[in-house]
Amino acid sequence: MVLVNLMLQTCNHSVIEEWFWESYSTNIQSLCDCRKEITIYLVITCKMLYSSFVRLNNILYDRRLRAVRHADVPVISVGNISTGGSGKSPFVQMLVREALAMKARPAVISRGYKRSGSGEVVVSDGMTILATSVESGDELMMHAALFPIPVIANAKRFEGARTAVERFGANLILLDDGFQHRALHRDMDIVIVDEFTLRQKALLPFGRLREPWSALKRAHVIALHEGISPQDIPTDIAHALIIGIRTEWNGVYKLTKAGLRAGNSTNNSTIQLRKQLLAVSAIAHPERFKATLAKQGILPVKHYKFADHHAYTMADCSTLIAECKQANAQAIITTEKDAVKLISYIDEFQSHGIDVLCGSIRTVIADKRDEFLGMMNALTHL
Repeated sequence: MVLVNLMLQTCNHSVIEEWFWESYSTNIQSLCDCRKEITIYLVITCKMLYSSFVRLNNILYDRRLRAVRHADVPVISVGNISTGGSGKSPFVQMLVREALAMKARPAVISRGYKRSGSGEVVVSDGMTILATSVESGDELMMHAALFPIPVIANAKRFEGARTAVERFGANLILLDDGFQHRALHRDMDIVIVDEFTLRQKALLPFGRLREPWSALKRAHVIALHEGISPQDIPTDIAHALIIGIRTEWNGVYKLTKAGLRAGNSTNNSTIQLRKQLLAVSAIAHPERFKATLAKQGILPVKHYKFADHHAYTMADCSTLIAECKQANAQAIITTEKDAVKLISYIDEFQSHGIDVLCGSIRTVIADKRDEFLGMMNALTHL
């Protein structure tokens, strides 16, 4: 058991999960054409290994055989039980706004998915952005670009939380994508369930579940996207506060070198939206971006889609400029998650007369908002 525990300590849940998914989607699927039997065997083996890892990891934590460290301040985690986007980052941004309204000093901590390198990176000290999107990952860069708060990338969340408290005076830690990282104690565990998660029936690699539905027993709050009811959840969640959430349009602004925060403070797009637009995104569910634009009457001539978390290059920039010219588009419209990467090429776009517009969205609590904010307010005043 000591040996197994040591192995689990060196193998972060999210790292194992990423390895299983990427191994399946690349190496294993490539065998499908020529060795079907081997493919089936490998997929089943991967499923058994991943399932065993998840089960054993949770047993060790449940029985307190693995250490859980406590930060010196309250910790709120936002996560999910499936891979892919479920709206965690917009929810975290909503928490930041509420925390600031409560006069708290929040900091956002995450491992920094798809960032280059390892170790701790201070993305923002609350006043100045200190890293690039490549060094931080696009989601943490988005938080840093939108809010004057400390933002830290560290796979070891306890260490990141300690930096936020000791160096920057944070009195509230917000974990973006922290549900599976049980090594840091959290005072509130929030799990988001969207329609994509609801369709998942199996763990990786057969499905896209990171944990079985029964893992929701650990959640203090379960946030259901619009259109989902508690009865739709295939496990008992009566123990948790169940809140309803929805995504609202927050306007469009022109991206400049001043960044996202400056743009958000001056949403005014009446003239800009008369132009022909090319939509650009590198997110988990690009169809949601398209649908959100359509609800606002924004109908781009084309939607250019990259893989989730794609790191844009000058070659991509040249391709997008060529696409705009071919489609007679005077601007591209993108997400804020993409904008923190495309801003590096803003001069190139503008030299060709192409504006980069950001579509801003916000998560709002549609049901049981007062109860949730009451819980959150109690934590901020511990």
